[in-house]
Amino acid sequence: GIAYRCRNDKNWTMEFISEGCEKITGYKASELVGEKSVSFSELILPTDRDRVWAEIQAALTGDMNFKLTYEIRRKDGAVRTVWEQGLGVKDPDGKVTALEGYIADITELKLTEEALMVSERTFRELFQKGPIGIAYHRMVYDASGKPVNYRILEANQSYQKLTGTIEPAGKLVTDAFPGIEKDPFDWIGTFGAVAKTGKEIRFEQHLAFNDRWYDLVAYQNKPDHFVAAFFEITERKKAEEELKALNARLEQLTQISPVGIVYLDAAGKISYANRRGEELLGLTRTDLLRREYNSTEWRHTTLNGAPFPDEDQPFSLVKKTKKEVSGIEQQIVWPDGRKIILSVNGAPLLDEAGEFLGMVAVFEEITERKRAEIALKKLNADLIEKKQEMENFLYITTHDLRGPLVNIQGFSQNLENYLRELKEAMPTVALPPETKATLEKLTGERIPTALKFVLESSRKMDALITALLKVSRLGRVEMKPENVEMNELLDKVIGTLHYQLDKAGGAIERGNLPRCKADPGAISQLLANLLDNAIKYRQEGRQLAVTVTGEVKGGEALYCVRDNGAGIPDKDLNRVWEIFYRHDSAPGKKGEGIGLPMVKRIAEKNGGNITVESKPGEGTAFYIHLPVAEGK
Repeated sequence: GIAYRCRNDKNWTMEFISEGCEKITGYKASELVGEKSVSFSELILPTDRDRVWAEIQAALTGDMNFKLTYEIRRKDGAVRTVWEQGLGVKDPDGKVTALEGYIADITELKLTEEALMVSERTFRELFQKGPIGIAYHRMVYDASGKPVNYRILEANQSYQKLTGTIEPAGKLVTDAFPGIEKDPFDWIGTFGAVAKTGKEIRFEQHLAFNDRWYDLVAYQNKPDHFVAAFFEITERKKAEEELKALNARLEQLTQISPVGIVYLDAAGKISYANRRGEELLGLTRTDLLRREYNSTEWRHTTLNGAPFPDEDQPFSLVKKTKKEVSGIEQQIVWPDGRKIILSVNGAPLLDEAGEFLGMVAVFEEITERKRAEIALKKLNADLIEKKQEMENFLYITTHDLRGPLVNIQGFSQNLENYLRELKEAMPTVALPPETKATLEKLTGERIPTALKFVLESSRKMDALITALLKVSRLGRVEMKPENVEMNELLDKVIGTLHYQLDKAGGAIERGNLPRCKADPGAISQLLANLLDNAIKYRQEGRQLAVTVTGEVKGGEALYCVRDNGAGIPDKDLNRVWEIFYRHDSAPGKKGEGIGLPMVKRIAEKNGGNITVESKPGEGTAFYIHLPVAEGK
């Protein structure tokens, strides 16, 4: 987020911009700030300019924050997509005279969103125009829960063409396929079992009403619903009278596979490829016996374009080791320059003596997935950089605020001393009665009261700055994980709370805690904070009791800190991790609202997490998840 401030006029006259805004726009602050500067509105593309201004005015008229997405043209001519959030700044008369807020460059995120939209449209087009018939169904049951029918919710074009039905969506299957209830195959019972149990089934079936054979797969996509996908195999069934059943079945399975499958002989020549394999490698049936998988017809490269080493090729590895290989990623550059990324699995074909006969390779295209991973990696890197910038800004700001605050506190104390000297000197000076009465009122009531407010406010600000420094320092501290003996560490923490426990009349009991791998200093701070809160926010009229237990669960060390205090209302449970948030029902003295956010940050920086459960009036339990210690 980048801070800015501009006047509330359509020329967007800027009064202040941050360095981040300079980076986004490509303009220096001196070029954008001031009456004769470049108007920020000129940066917004004309297609977005009026919409942006209208939406801002609508938000400000309703006294609301505004959030916008639009495109700008940087000084270097590049078009970037930005996200903006802001609000109006009112003058003493309540009139909005300026705007301030944040903008952020979301161009890469926008491109990723558009890619996802294209993927969705592609899926819908494949669904409607693909060669496989697909339909979504919902089961219909009688009063006893027995499946008696099913309704076709949606069907693609191939489904209608393959079955000969016209607009089946919305119809019961008995209406869409007259006479199907007389078919020997139990359609209702079979699909009812799929919809109820979620068990996937696949089979070949003959439809009596149209005398056709289909290869069909059905699976549950949500309770009481199922998806059926199929295509017609009538001609193939006729041919199977002359072919061996095993070969026919193998051919069918490979042809409908969504991944590419090729068979290579001992020399590395392709002897067979399924339909998807042909598509990915650009093969035709006449090519098959003339191409080698490692042929120069395709350039095999790494993801950064470097030649893929011959010894790392799937065929070379399988032939050398006679073992399976999996997940080998390589980029294939076609002769026409088109690039695709494949993930390849390979398995050797051996004779009874173990001699290498060839290899079967199964591969799928992962081009879009890899692009998305790269985009996500870049986005995460950008977020980490921005987060570090914010932590540095917080540290510098709070550190710089300490100096002026010390001056306020020091000079306020000086004023107290001067006031005391004045009061001591007054009786020695002859003053008119009215003047003396006025001075006594000022020195005895008004000035002390004002100084009291100044000192109390400065003390409050001092506590707040100290809290912010703790937050910023935590973000800058590098965690140094090691195997931690939690029993010893907790005993030391409890020892530091001895005075508070005696004063509160309570006790902390612990079980035998498993070891974890974390930064011991940070975990000590985490536990001290939770236990201190348990003492501070104890329930009045009830003896304080706190227990700390732990176990190894799901491959992690899980600890529970449970108290019998006032508890946290349900509406506040999800907000206790927000910085500066303090729920109103908390008894006793209020804190600064950073303890629990720091606890959560510590857990996350050590590769773990923390969750909370609470019942108002009964107590609260915090669950700390940390990596389990290595070794025994």
